[in-house]
Amino acid sequence: LFYANGLFDALTNTIDIYSGNGTTYLVSAYSPESTLATYRPTDLKSCITLVRQVSQILKRIHNEGYIYLDIKPENVLVTIGACHGLFTALFGILNPGEEVIVPTPGFGLYETIATIAGAKTVKLDISKTGFQIEESALNALITPKTKAIIINSPNNPTGVIYTEKNIIALCDALRRGEEKYGHPIYLISDEPYRELVYGGATVPYLTKYYNNTVICYSFSKSLSIPGERIGYILVSPRIE
Repeated sequence: LFYANGLFDALTNTIDIYSGNGTTYLVSAYSPESTLATYRPTDLKSCITLVRQVSQILKRIHNEGYIYLDIKPENVLVTIGACHGLFTALFGILNPGEEVIVPTPGFGLYETIATIAGAKTVKLDISKTGFQIEESALNALITPKTKAIIINSPNNPTGVIYTEKNIIALCDALRRGEEKYGHPIYLISDEPYRELVYGGATVPYLTKYYNNTVICYSFSKSLSIPGERIGYILVSPRIE
């Protein structure tokens, strides 16, 4: 069974591991008064506590200067890292034969997960556009079968951060597709590198721009704990 000695205690007793400026903090993470615990996904009590704590932090940071989002524990699912989150999110929304748009170059696992789910991956080439998504190119790929787009910012492997202007254009294109074809198109955001930004760069919180957003996050990169395999899914309270 997967377990992470001490991490559950660090997260729940010193849960302020985020800040709105994109910097990660572990405040008094292993303080003398803390009692190290064992976190197991099968431990219902620890899962519920962790979900409540994470939802409170997400509610705070996603509402800083933005429209109000009432993020509750039921909007959060603790996962075994971001990959588990991606599998869970995509298997939850995809039906065989539907399409998932994936900007390329990108993380190869996205296509693998979509294929296992019985869906088709539609590649959006961003290699000639400064690795930003062009609205017209995205428009051309949205069809009646489009169910989702997966984005990753900061991006693996390019390191590029999608600009706010780019995010707004992306979301506008998705909304037009929803209106045209009469069904939701989900924005799946893979965000394990969110805090790894420098020089004053910021990563937009996508829940501000688009209702049908699902965020898959892992603590592996921000806390340098890739072997611990703990993350979460955040489902926007405004999702359809």
